[in-house]
Amino acid sequence: MSTIESVKRETATAGTIRGLERYILHANLRPGSSLMSESQLCEKFQVSRIVVREALQHFKSLGIIDSRPQRGAAIKNLFPSDPYRPHMNYVMRDPNAWQEIVQLRSIIERGIASEIMERITPEQLAELERINTMILDAKAKQRMELDIEFHTCLLNVPGNRLLTGLRTLLYDYFKSARIAKKHTPFDAEGNRKVFEEHQMILKTLQEKDLAGLQQAMEKHIQGYRKEK
Repeated sequence: MSTIESVKRETATAGTIRGLERYILHANLRPGSSLMSESQLCEKFQVSRIVVREALQHFKSLGIIDSRPQRGAAIKNLFPSDPYRPHMNYVMRDPNAWQEIVQLRSIIERGIASEIMERITPEQLAELERINTMILDAKAKQRMELDIEFHTCLLNVPGNRLLTGLRTLLYDYFKSARIAKKHTPFDAEGNRKVFEEHQMILKTLQEKDLAGLQQAMEKHIQGYRKEK
């Protein structure tokens, strides 16, 4: 494909994305509503099937639409479930991202501590205990995944979609950044440290100690500040 053809396709895709956005909004589509078929969308926007699929993929990456076998695309959620995912390649290359995301994570986690304490269920506490126990014997990448899972569980407790949509930025980012730098400082001593910091978070939750919970969360985040 020539450079000119590539630019034309990108321009057509961008226009189709805008057209799809208007179509979704003006047709008042709701979760579960079916979109036009690919052939109908091709006719509507006067573009090729490849361009339509590229435009649909944009909305899939935002969690707004989903494809159903033999049934075509449908609205999954009008509230983007993972808004930062499409931008993470750029975030990863920003030299100030690490410290800024650490700062944001600190603000958010301490800020939602009271909501977590008020809403957390015995079942959620038990799940956090299960995840944390697995950290003791985890290998490098597994420990990163378990740490993400632990904090994602906490992030999900308030039941706020804006919060849950931040997982990629607040947690997955650090795993990706460490792997990119080939920096995975995980050993038995490190596992024990993370385990104990998580245990303090769990202990303060069980004791309904809000100030202690905020302090425990901040202590855990300090490791990220030092790492960079």
